[in-house]
Amino acid sequence: MTSITASLGVASYPDRGRTGFVAIQATDAALYRAKAAGRNQVIVADRSGLKINLTYSCL
Repeated sequence: MTSITASLGVASYPDRGRTGFVAIQATDAALYRAKAAGRNQVIVADRSGLKINLTYSCL
């Protein structure tokens, strides 16, 4: 059986960027951190550049 995983980056506007473009950049960076952290994770962009990991697993 093939397993499917999801890696997500999340950022909210205007909390994570003064413009929509900056918020999208924060989302993109969070997505790549999720992939680098082993995939199948949700990373929420933080104002200070730190990250919050939320791991979600499907059975």
